[in-house]
Amino acid sequence: MLHRLKPLTFCLALALTACASTPRHVVPAAGPDTSAANALSEQPELTAQTRSSGGVMPVEQTRMHFDHADLHFIVDPARQSLDARAALTFTAKSQLDTLLLDLDRNLTIMSIMLDGHPVADSQWSNPDGRLSIHLAEPLAAGTLSRCAGRCRVRA
Repeated sequence: MLHRLKPLTFCLALALTACASTPRHVVPAAGPDTSAANALSEQPELTAQTRSSGGVMPVEQTRMHFDHADLHFIVDPARQSLDARAALTFTAKSQLDTLLLDLDRNLTIMSIMLDGHPVADSQWSNPDGRLSIHLAEPLAAGTLSRCAGRCRVRA
């Protein structure tokens, strides 16, 4: 089954990369309907963190092991929108008081849950493309936990 997932994973990665790397200033296409080109030209710039995502991990990220990622995407080309849900299961390798996740700041976070409990807006921030979730209580080494969230992008 894994061999069937590789092409899907590649296609999804390629599509997301294409979306993320679209230039900010696009010359509108010739013709009467340039709304798609105009929408692309209004996209915000990527942060330096988003551009370097996947590079050297900060120490906080090395303190956890990702066991499973469950990702769901709804792409609506007509509305130029992307709705996404993610559920990440991880094990704390050492005590954790903050979770750090790479997440482009242009994705509007709708909600975050940790082990089935809502995370208050005051407990997280994402100013530069690295989502920081401050835990109410530290997770002990060996603790299995689940972080879930919803985010959205609309033109």
